[in-house]
Amino acid sequence: MSEDLKRNRRLRLATGFTYAGLLCDALCRAFWPLFSAVLLFVGLLSFNLHGALSANGFWAISGAAGACLLFTLWIGLRRFTLPRFHHAIMVVDKTLKGRPIQGLKESQVTGQDDPIAQALWARHQAWLGAQMAEVRRVPIPIRLSRPDPFGLRFIALFVFALALLFGSYSNLRSAIQPPPAAAASIEGPQWEGWVVPPQYSRLPTLYLNDLIERETLSLLKGSRIDLRLYGEVGTYRLSETLSARNKDTLTGSEPEQSFEIASAGLLDIEGPLGASWRVELAPDLPPEVNWDGTFDTDFYGETTFEYAAEDDFGVVSASLSLSLDLSRLERRYGLEATPRSTETLMLEVPIPLAGKRGEFTQKVVEDFSKSVWANLPVVFSIIAKDDLDQAGQSALHQVTLPGRKFFDPLAAALIEQRRDLLWSDENALRVANILRAISHRKEGVFRNEADYLQVRFIYTDLEAAVRQSTLPEKREVIAEALWELALEIEEGDVSDARERMERAQERLSQAMKNGASDEEIAELMQELRRANQDYMRQLSREAQRQQAEQGDQPQQQGEALTLTQDDIQKLMDRIQELMEQGRMAEAEQALEELRQLMENLQMTEGQQGDGQRGEGAAEDLEDLLRDQQNLSDEAFRQLQEQFENSDNSGETREGQSRNQMSGDGQRQAGPDGLGSRQQALRQQLQQQQGDIPELGEQGNEDTSRSLSDAEEAMRRAEEALREGDLSGALDDQADALSNLREGIRSLNQALAQSEADPNDADGTQQSQRQQRGEDPLGRNDGQGTSGVSQGDDVSTQDMAQRAQELLDEIRRRSGEMDRSTQELEYLKRLLDKF
Repeated sequence: MSEDLKRNRRLRLATGFTYAGLLCDALCRAFWPLFSAVLLFVGLLSFNLHGALSANGFWAISGAAGACLLFTLWIGLRRFTLPRFHHAIMVVDKTLKGRPIQGLKESQVTGQDDPIAQALWARHQAWLGAQMAEVRRVPIPIRLSRPDPFGLRFIALFVFALALLFGSYSNLRSAIQPPPAAAASIEGPQWEGWVVPPQYSRLPTLYLNDLIERETLSLLKGSRIDLRLYGEVGTYRLSETLSARNKDTLTGSEPEQSFEIASAGLLDIEGPLGASWRVELAPDLPPEVNWDGTFDTDFYGETTFEYAAEDDFGVVSASLSLSLDLSRLERRYGLEATPRSTETLMLEVPIPLAGKRGEFTQKVVEDFSKSVWANLPVVFSIIAKDDLDQAGQSALHQVTLPGRKFFDPLAAALIEQRRDLLWSDENALRVANILRAISHRKEGVFRNEADYLQVRFIYTDLEAAVRQSTLPEKREVIAEALWELALEIEEGDVSDARERMERAQERLSQAMKNGASDEEIAELMQELRRANQDYMRQLSREAQRQQAEQGDQPQQQGEALTLTQDDIQKLMDRIQELMEQGRMAEAEQALEELRQLMENLQMTEGQQGDGQRGEGAAEDLEDLLRDQQNLSDEAFRQLQEQFENSDNSGETREGQSRNQMSGDGQRQAGPDGLGSRQQALRQQLQQQQGDIPELGEQGNEDTSRSLSDAEEAMRRAEEALREGDLSGALDDQADALSNLREGIRSLNQALAQSEADPNDADGTQQSQRQQRGEDPLGRNDGQGTSGVSQGDDVSTQDMAQRAQELLDEIRRRSGEMDRSTQELEYLKRLLDKF
């Protein structure tokens, strides 16, 4: 190919592209109003704005849009001027050096006969040809800012861009169809129907129009059928035998109808395009419950058991059924009377708060100790229900209702009288007489004066309730007082280590005589071990104190027995081994030997360390506890005397004067005297708090918190005593005693831990966490029955009810098919989780 042909080809391509740019610029400048109107109308139609118009409005808007398009087209035709091709050549030529296109078209005019002029012209033509190698297409800028000062084309372009992102092509197609009113008139009347299953089933909604070919439908009871009949009233008519609604008030041709399926039957939609079905009830079986009839009851009466339940659509509630088994009850003493009530008791039990309830195993923790039927034969079963209130019941088991057992004879007697009082009102006077008999000779029966006075107060109040016919109102109060007193006697209210040890020995001996279970004996044995350790620690402190007082002089041991902790531990292990082998007589004999050894025991010189200061603080707190107990007993005694003297108004003032005056005439036991003594004890406690050493962060924190609470309770008791409110002062003093005991317990725990392993400062904290069911970070370890700690403000039943309400709401929303796909998928994931 010659150079001229290549040059011509490049020239044609460059001028052709340049001409296209000029043509585009001319079209845009002339027809941009038309293009903007088209983009604007297409964008609006894609958003289905025409769907909200009536037929007349649709045609009116369509006419206006057509007129606008014609007007902009006319404006474009007037402004448009077709560009010429030579104009494109000139534009390209201007971009080249020396304008070679125009130069190559020129011819030599002068000097045609001159060789030098001809050579010069030829040289010029060659140079122009060389410049033609640089020929390129020229981009034509399209500038519409000046003809569109208001930016109308940008508005149209923005609407069109929104249409591409969020609009729908189907809306454009519907724009060329007749409006909805015309469509309805052409298609004629029709109907639609939906079957909405119950929320608990989690089944999808069915569209009846898709089920016309079926003859039989299997639907759940409680499903809702929604119908809409279009067209003229009477064209379609509903006839059904499924619901329980009053069909006499319905014509069957109402445009919208809704009812729930109550039974099997027929569903018939009569009309030109009607349908008919035979509806059967889908099976929804009642729950199945299984329980093996076994309990796991600890020493304190807390009972644990497990049950299993399953249902095709999930269990919504569970309860246990208790009924007294009179046929196996030994009717004697207080049980001879006719019981107040033998009706079956229904108690709610927890079900899983999260997860699937179609099949599960649930652990239940209950305490039946306070029930009047505790330790009596009952018939026990568990009942579970589903959403249709269908109930499934486990097998009936004849068991003894578990409850706490009391080994102290006095505590057991009080608990028996409490049971007889709650059993029947006929036993009220009998209970009062037995309590009088118990308190007739207090020596050898009661360990302290307060327990004796409290028994007198209880039976006096009981006799007054019988005389005044107020027993129904006071029965529960008196029963609760008997329960609290029995617990105090059983668990002990002593701070002296030796007395606590003797109490533990007595309880263990009584349990062996009564034939207690292995678990109960193990608990009592553990309690005896703890009491012995406390007693040994107390003896060790006394030995150290005596040695400090005597200096380096050796102690005269005489005939006192010298034992080590290991010797005592071996003897206790021997006692436990004998009990496990069933050799109770030998075990009881060994326990008696241990009692005698502990009475004559003198500790060998033990390990002395950094805990002496803490042990001294513990001893001071124990002394303070005894003083506070004595002050509380005296306040209770005054309250008792005021109660007994209230029936004799003539002697009341004289009796009060005798109680409030001492031998030298100074006021000692009156409100001011008791308040001053309480103030002195509170100040003593403040001083002793500063003597407590550092024994670990957790130990100091627990001890400090308990003692601070005790000090606050003492302050309230002091104010109540000065105001003469003995009853209120006793309540505050009881709080002070409880907090003092807790403070002493925390301090002794910290001391024991530091003595066992000084480097293991976290041992006590770990033990406490395990008792509370917490992990090392203070979180619940999941070993509880329902995942809710006992300190929560919300009860397990309330939480279960709230969880059920949330689950029902999720199921209801998942059945509403008009919701978005994303929302329905999210609801389905929630249902799968729960």
